[in-house]
Parts: sequence; structure tokens; C-alpha cells
Amino acid sequence: MPRGRKPSPVRYRRFVLTLSLHPVADAALIAALEAAPPGRRAALVREWLRGARPGLPEAGEEEIPDLSGLG
Repeated sequence: MPRGRKPSPVRYRRFVLTLSLHPVADAALIAALEAAPPGRRAALVREWLRGARPGLPEAGEEEIPDLSGLG
């Protein structure tokens, strides 16, 4: 009898990112990422990018780029 999960019909893509955040301009984002439980930061960022979390920290005076055409 086979064990484990069935293989997914789609192939997932993996991206490893490194962010350098400004301690003042990105303070809200830094606080949100530091408050995230271990292993949940990627899920938090993914939710922000998908627009599922309306609490995305404000970018201050910088504009948030329009990512709608990337999907």
C-alpha cells in the first residue's frame, strides 16, 4: 500500500529572497515579520502579495508598485 501524500498535478516553483529593509521607513514591515511565528514569514508575505491581508504595512511616502500584471 502506498504511503504519504499523492503527488501534486502541478509543479510548484520555489523562490528564495533576501530583503534589506530600512529600520525607519520599513519599521511596520519589520515589526510584522518579527512578530510572525517561526516558519510563517513566507506565508505572511505570500498573503500580502495575493492581497489577502489588508493589514499590509504602509510604505510611508513611497508608492507600492502595481503587481497585478505579474500573475
